[in-house]
Amino acid sequence: MFNTKDLEVYRHYLEVTYREKEHILSESEEIIVNELITAMNSYADMSSNLLNNEHDYGKVTLDNGEEVVLSPTNYGNILKNASRDLRKSVREQFNKVLNQYSTSNAMYLNSYVKMNVALAKIRKYDSSWGAKLFELNMTNNIFDALVNACESKLDVFRKNYELRKEALGLEELHFYDLAPDLVKSDKEYSIEDAQELVKEALKPLGEEYLACIDKIFNNRYIDYCQYKGKASGGYSFATFRQDSRVLLSFNGDLDSVSTIIHEAGHNVHHQFLRKNNPFFYTDVSEMVCEVASLTNECLLSSYLADNGSSKEEKLAGIENILGVINSNLFGAVREGKMEVDFYNHISNGGAITKDYMDNLTSESIHKYYGDVIIYDDHVKNGWVNRSHYYMHFYLYSYAICVCVACYVAKSILDGDKDLLDKYIKFLGTGSSTWPVDAFKVLGVDLSDESVYIKAIEYYESMIDKYREIANS
Repeated sequence: MFNTKDLEVYRHYLEVTYREKEHILSESEEIIVNELITAMNSYADMSSNLLNNEHDYGKVTLDNGEEVVLSPTNYGNILKNASRDLRKSVREQFNKVLNQYSTSNAMYLNSYVKMNVALAKIRKYDSSWGAKLFELNMTNNIFDALVNACESKLDVFRKNYELRKEALGLEELHFYDLAPDLVKSDKEYSIEDAQELVKEALKPLGEEYLACIDKIFNNRYIDYCQYKGKASGGYSFATFRQDSRVLLSFNGDLDSVSTIIHEAGHNVHHQFLRKNNPFFYTDVSEMVCEVASLTNECLLSSYLADNGSSKEEKLAGIENILGVINSNLFGAVREGKMEVDFYNHISNGGAITKDYMDNLTSESIHKYYGDVIIYDDHVKNGWVNRSHYYMHFYLYSYAICVCVACYVAKSILDGDKDLLDKYIKFLGTGSSTWPVDAFKVLGVDLSDESVYIKAIEYYESMIDKYREIANS
């Protein structure tokens, strides 16, 4: 005979199931809906194939005379390392092709959004956005607080671009000037150097955390090698029964170290989840999972700013976190707000067309960047190659995570022992706790604008620190 206490562990699992009852259709209806989704839900793949496989972006002659085929995978790297004239011409060449086929991309995005809007209606949600909020058990006021905080601090966002203009010695800043590094650090790191740097940067997290890092390094949880068929970037993947494994391509640069510490954050998070939860609660929400990785990136940048072996290494460390926050806070909020806007547009009977998306993107970019940058006609194309728009409101999740990560890192570095203890407890909080309540373990109320304001203040402090070190 079962003791009811033994069943208590399944309470949240069952509550989630019963909570969705009013949105679950009859068995025959569910079969029809799922068959249709399987048959129709290929819009993301179609868009990706068009952008990455079928488009011919032409060839580019690099500054060293080498001729290469231009593609979405090398476009950013070319802009990062090219002379200014070449950056301008490459941007023109790439965006000309994007614009030529953007009508097709608009059709794919329109169909994807209409599908999600229709599914929300079929499952009796008030909207597709409402379905997402229901899934996360969150309220819209949280996202209003996030957006309001960011848009009240656009002067700080623009301050980063004023810094870029100064650091690159430019009279005018153009969009093709956003890719180059502000500082060139020639330092190369061996894998052993990278591991030691990671451990030094993470010392503020305490011995228990560092033991988990040692477990990663000592048990060869990371595949560092580059070889044909291996995807670029960094990935941490896990099963219910074992610690996660990490894939990355180690190049010996600071970006590689940053990737290690980021993916190690996911790995350690999973170690804590496995230690503290039954296997069916170890898969946490996207709204939570990036806090561990981004906290580590903040700690790495702060460590390098104070302890880098050269001015260049210190500045490179700061530039790394500025890029992370810039893209994943202000950039994610800007585009997340666009996503809500075009879903509302479809819900109100409109259609996503090339002209609609061009105008929406252009208005959004002008609002955020103000007059700190010189605009060209290609800013309107920013939506075309955004795979995030096919991930159903994923962008806001990253923005919340980076804000909480900034808060955690700054508090720990300031010596807040109580917050450190809460953070370790947070890492062990599995999916039996809703995201909002998981953040409450840290003492964070996501509906409070000050959470996001504090993250922006940390961002601004790193801008000021960059200037201070650069001028020293």
